[in-house]
Amino acid sequence: MHIILLLGGLLFSTFSFSQSGDAFSYVEKYNQQLDSIRNYQAVFTVKASIPLLKIPVTRGKVFFKWPTHYSLSTYQFTVLPKQKLTPVTRFLRRANFKITDRGTEPVNNHPCRVVELHPYDTLTTIAQYTIWVDKATFLIRRVYVSEKDGSEYVYHYSYNNKNDLLPSKLLYTFNYTLPHEQNVMLNPVALKNDVESSRVYEGKIAIDFKYSNVRRQGDHN
Repeated sequence: MHIILLLGGLLFSTFSFSQSGDAFSYVEKYNQQLDSIRNYQAVFTVKASIPLLKIPVTRGKVFFKWPTHYSLSTYQFTVLPKQKLTPVTRFLRRANFKITDRGTEPVNNHPCRVVELHPYDTLTTIAQYTIWVDKATFLIRRVYVSEKDGSEYVYHYSYNNKNDLLPSKLLYTFNYTLPHEQNVMLNPVALKNDVESSRVYEGKIAIDFKYSNVRRQGDHN
């Protein structure tokens, strides 16, 4: 059983930095920093904890070459909610949201600027994004996503040091209602009837990354 791990947008996004200094400008600065990355490769390990599913530890490799080329390979199989492991920052544009500045809040002792976003698009399933951006490094520390049906997703980012732009670990937790258009693809050994009768489906996935050949704009050959 093979399921694609969607890491394409996880580690790269492109936006320019607004000089306004408002809360959303912290998100834009984060994206600008990632836009300086020209290529990298990484090995990753996925550990999932999802009720009713028996999921072994999965390993794989990902390659990136600027601007948008990704190559991904996995071993064994990976069970992930489709399209839920792409950070929302890749798709966020200032003009598309009502923006609320939620001030400053620490995440693991890192003071963060908190911005809450509500889409103007009434057809989207997304109800709200909340993003915690490190005030000192402009790194994303946490992203919360809620959907109109009550489903919730949280991305927790960890970095080896303050100079890293790419996360060393992503902890992804989800809690969504059934039926759901982005449902987890189920392992055949799961208790299918119990899963379908459950109103809420939840779990967590931890992904560890080890990078090599990371190059940024301006680096010499």
